[in-house]
Formats: sequence, structure tokens, C-alpha cells
Amino acid sequence: MLKRLNPATIETVDGDGNKLVMSPVAATAQRMGVKEKGSGSGSKGGMNANCDEVEENCLILGNEFISKSGLAISSEQRKKKMGEKKELGKHSFETGLEYTFEFYNHLFDPCSFHLNVVGMTTCDVVNVIGQQPIRLMAKVLDKDEYLWDLEMFHERAFNLRGKEEGGGENKK
Repeated sequence: MLKRLNPATIETVDGDGNKLVMSPVAATAQRMGVKEKGSGSGSKGGMNANCDEVEENCLILGNEFISKSGLAISSEQRKKKMGEKKELGKHSFETGLEYTFEFYNHLFDPCSFHLNVVGMTTCDVVNVIGQQPIRLMAKVLDKDEYLWDLEMFHERAFNLRGKEEGGGENKK
């Protein structure tokens, strides 16, 4: 199902048997801005003037990111384009450019650790993954290097551990 949404998504299992789903940041960010490093906060391709959202602008990446009207293509067009392996392979992150990404998700609520399933019901993720974390990472695949790797737990997972060890709720 995920590959239909984004063909560049990689689904695999690591050496410990954990299922991994990796998707290119340029194909999944809700908004992406790219500009010359040091070009100032007023230039297109970064945060807006209120610093509360990213302005979608990838014009600096080439003609394929320019619409017929001469403006930047929409985030939907960029995500579709960067979700294609052939197109994705034409681009790489460069140190002379500044990249700004905006991520949000209406399906997963990190406060409650509930997943909205097809808009009909919710699934308690803690009951599914137990004490395992949800990993959020950025990885350079061809070098097998991580740019960042965050593990997100919900406090209820620690309460599960206390109950499994026969100690009831863990004391803080």
C-alpha cells in the first residue's frame, strides 16, 4: 500500500526482525523550501515572515520545479515528482543550499499514540508495539549513515513494563 502512495518508499526488515519503512524526505515533507545558504530570512524557500510555516519553493533545484506560469510547483507536484526513483536519483542535498521542511500528520497523534485507521476508528499503537519505540530518522542510504535517529516512546509503554515485571505502575 505504501509503495502505491510513494514508489520510492523502501520496506525492509533489519537484522533484529524489526520492520523498517523508509521514505525520501523530499517526497514526504508537506512543504519544502530550498534557497542559497545565507540568503536571508526574506528570501523565498524558507520560513514565512511569521516563522509559522515553510514556504513551498524548490525553484533553485531546476526547471522541472517551475510551473507553466513561472512559479514554483505545488507541494503535491513536488511530492509526486520526488516519489519517483528516476527523478529522485537526479538530485542530492548540497551543502551550499539551505533546506527547510515542514512535517505534520493527521493520522498519528503522538500525544495519545493513537493511529487514525481509515477515518473510522483509532488504533492504540502502544498495544501494538508495546515497549518498542517509533523511530524517526534521516539516513543516507548509499553510505549507511544517519543524519538523525530519534526514538519516540509513550509513557504508557513504561507502565506496561512495570506491570509485566509484577510491580504495577512504575514509580518516578
